[in-house]
Amino acid sequence: MQKIRIPQTPPEWQELMTKLKPAKGLVEILSQIQNSKTRDSYLHWDELRHKTPPPGISHHEWWFGVKLSRF
Repeated sequence: MQKIRIPQTPPEWQELMTKLKPAKGLVEILSQIQNSKTRDSYLHWDELRHKTPPPGISHHEWWFGVKLSRF
């Protein structure tokens, strides 16, 4: 019998927004996302969390920036 793997649920973007470091700001996060190699491909949180984030931002900030850029 094959075991089914359920992907990890991504963090809610609203919650991430409240946790952003004020000094970092959205502009820096979004500019890092624009320079990221993954910006043109869809990555689910379960995949993204295992990759190295762009320099200067955390995985959660990266996910938040990806979610914002998709809106």
